[in-house]
Amino acid sequence: MKKSILFLLLTVALISCKKDDEILQPTLNSTEIEKLPPTTQIGANTAGCLLNGVAVVAEGDEWSEKNPHCGYDQGAFVLLFRQNITEGGHIGTQAVYITTNSNTILEENTKYTIKEQESGKFAMFYVIGDGSIADERYYTTTSNVGELYISKLDKEKNIISGTFWFDAVDSQNKKAEIREGRFDVVYQSMGNKN
Repeated sequence: MKKSILFLLLTVALISCKKDDEILQPTLNSTEIEKLPPTTQIGANTAGCLLNGVAVVAEGDEWSEKNPHCGYDQGAFVLLFRQNITEGGHIGTQAVYITTNSNTILEENTKYTIKEQESGKFAMFYVIGDGSIADERYYTTTSNVGELYISKLDKEKNIISGTFWFDAVDSQNKKAEIREGRFDVVYQSMGNKN
């Protein structure tokens, strides 16, 4: 009898197990966070975040650049990703841009504070419209800051992965809250620091 109960418990436990490496795919009923790419460290060329609670995910290659775009430009780290938007039949692009100054050498398992533009480590969210969708620009400031965390930096395979968040404001002091940011990209080395 004890063997039967033990066998039954083991069977139930095995049936209820779920694969750890299962990746959830977004569905029409997904929450906004489920629409974001999974947090990976394999060079999957993905990036996304929540903008005021709504998912923004890199989609498509535009402007003759990869999307997401990540690399070193004149020694400064740059992460840029874009998503197309439509409003009332008009199209535009919304984008997230994060950069560090050329004096910052990124290291794995390290956090970096994102501040105002003058510090060289800043972030912005912007919308470029077609005339019908208004252009908008939101920047980090001394009081609206954020954080960039580098979780993986593989200099042999040029893979960089991490997370980020930041608050940014426009010229009217309207706030954009960027949360749950994540990226996993193969970066381009355009300068001599990496």
